[in-house]
Amino acid sequence: MESQVWVKVSLFLKELRCEDIKRNSIIHLESCQKEKKALKIFRQVWEKEQKNLSELQQRAICNYIEQMQAVSFEEQQEACGDGCFIIPYK
Repeated sequence: MESQVWVKVSLFLKELRCEDIKRNSIIHLESCQKEKKALKIFRQVWEKEQKNLSELQQRAICNYIEQMQAVSFEEQQEACGDGCFIIPYK
C-alpha cells in the first residue's frame, strides 16, 4: 500500500512540474530562447544546403537528427523525473 501511495505522489508531482506548459508560472530560460533562435537560422541554412546532397546523404542526416531528438526527449524526461520522485527512507 505504501508503495502505491508513493507512486501516486510521484505521478502527481511529475504532472504538476512537467506537463502544464501553459501555466503562468512556467520558467522560460533566456538561454533556451537564444538556442531556439539559433536553431531557426541553422534550419534555414539546412533547407538550402540539403538540395545539394544525394537522397542517401539526406536520409542519413535525417536519421541522425531524429535519433538526437529521441535521445534529447528521453533526457528531458529523466531530468523532469529527477526532482519528482520521492523515495521513502526506512
